[in-house]
Amino acid sequence: MQFEKEILRFCEILDEEIKHINQDESKDYVLTEGKFVKEENNCYIYIFNTEYEIRLTDSFPVTIKVKGINYEADIISIEKTKIVLSFKRKINNEIDKVFLKCNPVFLLEGLRSRLLECQNKTSSLARVIVEDGIVHGHQIEIAKKESLYDMIENNKITFIWGPPGTGKTTTLGNLVKRYVGRSKHSGRICCRI
Repeated sequence: MQFEKEILRFCEILDEEIKHINQDESKDYVLTEGKFVKEENNCYIYIFNTEYEIRLTDSFPVTIKVKGINYEADIISIEKTKIVLSFKRKINNEIDKVFLKCNPVFLLEGLRSRLLECQNKTSSLARVIVEDGIVHGHQIEIAKKESLYDMIENNKITFIWGPPGTGKTTTLGNLVKRYVGRSKHSGRICCRI
């Protein structure tokens, strides 16, 4: 029962954050010297220059305003002051100056959906962790930590979320240490924050 209450509490917090973001205007970036690069898989790829380095992730959905018309796009890549975008339709071969708008709400909505999925899993390790208070920053037993590490290693994507001081960085550091200690091969570990 406590698990369901905690999940609903997290969802309420996410809903408030989403509401707050939606009330604020999206961030605008100026893009210049846009050029059509190629058509690939029914998508139209363009490259633009930016005034300064933009820090957004690949596949981030954005909107471009060209001569008063909004076009939905996805970020293919960003490297220094170059940004590559994918559109569902062709705009022009060259585009002088446009405004890119982005809104990070889709990430929070994805997290909310994932939390609600966890709510329906009765045998989930997440239920044990929440009910034992790790959500509130309490220490957990070694056996549960090992289960937590196994769960993280066995999932393609794992969200580690929580307020400051709840052990997110420590958990990730210990996970990396554990992985490197067990590995017989050299490899790479990447983290995107």
